[in-house]
Amino acid sequence: MSSVTPNRSFRIRKRMDIFTLIKEDNLAEVKAMIGKEPSLVNAVAPKKPVDTKGMSPLQVSLCTNWHRDIVDFLLDHGADVNFMESADLHIAQAHPVLHDAVSVALWNSRRYGCVDPDDPDNIAFAWKHTKEDADRSYALLERMIRMGANVNGVNNYNDNALSEALSQACYLCPSINPLTGKPFPGLRMTPEMTEDFQRIFRLLIRSGADTESRNSYNKKTIREFYEEHREVWSIYEPVLKEFGKA
Repeated sequence: MSSVTPNRSFRIRKRMDIFTLIKEDNLAEVKAMIGKEPSLVNAVAPKKPVDTKGMSPLQVSLCTNWHRDIVDFLLDHGADVNFMESADLHIAQAHPVLHDAVSVALWNSRRYGCVDPDDPDNIAFAWKHTKEDADRSYALLERMIRMGANVNGVNNYNDNALSEALSQACYLCPSINPLTGKPFPGLRMTPEMTEDFQRIFRLLIRSGADTESRNSYNKKTIREFYEEHREVWSIYEPVLKEFGKA
């Protein structure tokens, strides 16, 4: 006989269900569920599936394809903007939920991206995202910081939100062919991408992000590591100069 009481079992099922509903972008059911049990807004995802193990509803709604209206609803109803997966779960890539919002803002900037990112030989690129996408994702990041999200909250490698922003920007900037020293064809930097990236960096620094945060794995500061990535550094350095930190 199971030692789990019926009421306890129902609560566990509801906690699991809310994450499925988020992934399905089912705003109506998420609203109904939290309306009945408000504490679910900060429930913790079960160990399976592993891609969302230990996450909060806010994290899942940000990192499984940015469920925009659900994110806004969760923030309206008390989602913890400083949530991070528990150390007890031993998740190597555990990070504060603000880092997910940083990633959403960077990846929804106006930029070029792969037409088919799953094709390893793909060199075809297309314009990604509108100004509306970029503005809404930036507004989300700004809102979470305004709600008290700690820009110096760190992941398991001591990277703060600014370091996370630069890391994500590296994925989106042109990559250098080590044989030629020139960027690979197709992907390129644009004034729109530069503008969107810079306002994200600017917001984080203005909000108090430590520009000399040091990674615990490679032992390098943000400057020491990213100066070697000239495309990202060319976008970031002018923002540092604005704050007298170059």
